[in-house]
Parts: sequence; C-alpha cells; structure tokens
Amino acid sequence: MKKKNIIFYFSDQQRWDTVNDRVTPNLMQLASEGVMFENNFTCQPVCGPARACLQSGLYATQIGCYWNGIPLPDGTPSLA
Repeated sequence: MKKKNIIFYFSDQQRWDTVNDRVTPNLMQLASEGVMFENNFTCQPVCGPARACLQSGLYATQIGCYWNGIPLPDGTPSLA
C-alpha cells in the first residue's frame, strides 16, 4: 500500500481577516482543492517558538525555545 503525502501550508503572522479571496487568492484556491481548517489555535504567538512546538511536539517552555532566535537543542527528535 502506497503511503499518502500530506502538504501542510501555514503562513507566519497571519490574522484571521487577512485570509480571503482578495488578499490571498492562491491560498484560497489551494483550500478549495483540499482541506481547510477554519478554527485554528496556536501554542505560541511568536513564530520561532511556534515552529519549535510544531517540530518537537513540546511546549516552548518545555523545549527551551521561548523567544525567537533560540534553536532547538541538539538531538531533539523532530517532525522533520
């Protein structure tokens, strides 16, 4: 059985009112062809810590990446 690929698009610092057909037509076209999650939440409001959470599955305070510019610690298992 062939494994399915999933492409997950997420943009940085995107407010709810800036995702629409006028401002992001290409993103809306992708959403119409796939799955769009309309109710979303973030574990961190800052991009670096939010990405660290997504990559590690841990909260920013658990992984030590609570500000921008702090890399994931060496040896941290990640999604990538």
